Amino acid sequence: MLLAHPDLDVNQQDTYGRTFLHFAAYAKKSEEYARVLFETRGGDVDLTKADNKGLTPVILAKAEKREKLARLLASRVENA
Repeated sequence: MLLAHPDLDVNQQDTYGRTFLHFAAYAKKSEEYARVLFETRGGDVDLTKADNKGLTPVILAKAEKREKLARLLASRVENA
């Protein structure tokens, strides 16, 4: 699995500042994608990284009405 590759930067941002978790917030299976990321890379994931508009994955998940993902991310931020 690509996410398990040690050289992969899971916090890499595109030209708009979006990370894997930003894209997960747009996906129909957003919570599932985030869980896979946490299971494979757990502590490597930066949940507070904002995109160029200042949106973190938690804020974006809420804006996209991905409530389960928003709760999952918020709980991980609180426990970090």
